[in-house]
Amino acid sequence: MAVLEVARRLCLGEHAVPMERVSLPCVDPYNCATMTDEFVVVSLVNFKASGNKRWLEQGLHLPSKWWLRNHATLPILQEILELIRSQKPKTGGQSRLPRNHQSMIALKVRGRILLFQNDSRCVILGVLDGDEGLADFRWFLEELSKDSKDAGGPAAAGDVGEPAESESDELATFVSGALETLHAHHGCLRATYLPSRLGIRVVRKEDKAVSEFRLKNLKRKRAESADHDNQEPVKRQFDLAVSAALEFLGSDEHADNAGSEAPEAPEAPEAPDAPGPAAP
Repeated sequence: MAVLEVARRLCLGEHAVPMERVSLPCVDPYNCATMTDEFVVVSLVNFKASGNKRWLEQGLHLPSKWWLRNHATLPILQEILELIRSQKPKTGGQSRLPRNHQSMIALKVRGRILLFQNDSRCVILGVLDGDEGLADFRWFLEELSKDSKDAGGPAAAGDVGEPAESESDELATFVSGALETLHAHHGCLRATYLPSRLGIRVVRKEDKAVSEFRLKNLKRKRAESADHDNQEPVKRQFDLAVSAALEFLGSDEHADNAGSEAPEAPEAPEAPDAPGPAAP
């Protein structure tokens, strides 16, 4: 007889929250928590752009695909990622040590101490068992909801540099992936997609320099992709733009995602299409 699995689930309203229960080592670089155990058991809730976020959009009363197009601009997520990046050494011998991606890190966010996975590419919240963890999760979602309302909702999507509602899901995915990669770079202050100009504008943190990277021939590439049911031509344009933007931001050998999702190198026949920085 098959074994039936019965378990309690974390829910937002009537929607089950996708999560992964793990036991991971925990670090406290900011000395903001009382850590008594070397390992902590938590349920990981991923807030990255990709994946099924229907539970989050419906729970926070957001339109479909709003999260995919706007998550990169939400202040609380940027605050958390900056805290994670700031505690990682970028110079000296320690910068070459393992980055402890599979550890939990205690962070003080807006006056509240929470646990997150030590990965600066996306926010992964660790929810503790019991009432304390439930209260932390509720508080985090409330802050997330406030920020989403402050962002102006779907009507302001164009203002924050994201695709309009009429854009295809495929294009929204490429835009979101490009912005995630750029925001993960320690030298990036801000990156936004400009749908009217078909480009990505990047602000460098070190000197506030601004540069724009055009997605050349994007309309033609999108038409080709639609005709042949192949999104590679569109993906290539985003990869080239991201590659040029990363070069503008400078060396980031300490970035968490260095080498994991490297942009494709341009092929010789496509060299004329390679985007370069334009005037802000």
